[in-house]
Amino acid sequence: MKIRKDQLERLSMLPRRSVERRLGALCFEFHEPECRALGEEQLREVVREGIRRAEAHGFRSERQVAFYLGLMFQLGSGFDQDPQFPWAEDQLDDPSIGDADARIQAVWSAAMHFLDQSGGTENEHLLAALERIRSFDVATAPAASEPDFERNLGDLLRHFHPEKWDRQGEAATARLIKEGLVLVARHGLEDPGPAVFILCMFVFGSGFDRDPLHPWATDALGDTAGSGAERPRRLHEAAMAQIEIERLASFGGAAA
Repeated sequence: MKIRKDQLERLSMLPRRSVERRLGALCFEFHEPECRALGEEQLREVVREGIRRAEAHGFRSERQVAFYLGLMFQLGSGFDQDPQFPWAEDQLDDPSIGDADARIQAVWSAAMHFLDQSGGTENEHLLAALERIRSFDVATAPAASEPDFERNLGDLLRHFHPEKWDRQGEAATARLIKEGLVLVARHGLEDPGPAVFILCMFVFGSGFDRDPLHPWATDALGDTAGSGAERPRRLHEAAMAQIEIERLASFGGAAA
């Protein structure tokens, strides 16, 4: 029996698809609210992105990729380049730590320590922060035209989540804000867009606007219909909806 080239290509994809299904099921087990919100097809995109990113750091076993995906769900898909987590970028590719298993375990341990310190062992600090963000009147957010915008926004982020701000440090938060201003300019956001955008970076990860975990952000930012104030409003509304999902997920205790 002859097997055509296209059949061989499909057969070669079977193990990969099986791994993707198992990893997707694992994500659903530990992050059910987020995965339900994503839907089956978008979760598959997240898993594929996780595999791609993990392999770029030399993590190729299913176990290693599973840990990497867990880190993505808790820190954002771009955590390996996020100025808030310089320790992650340092350890992911540090050969002095050991082999791939040792490196992913080191990053996982560092992340769990960071999350415990910033969010609380029972997510109590995180829940309080999310409540403060939900009750904030975005109309009072600092305007990008203000001469002290970066300092004022940094103070606001510290007010929202002081434990996270203290844990990652003033320098990391300042780098996040500067990176955010570059991205805000690319998106062409008007006030209160810059403050809302950088707040989203602080909460969901610096790459939230291109993160498959947050398709709502891509939708809100990509829709250019309406006035200049419409896009910040849509982004804020979408972010608040996602924060509610994160809040409900956090009631389950510290992430596994």
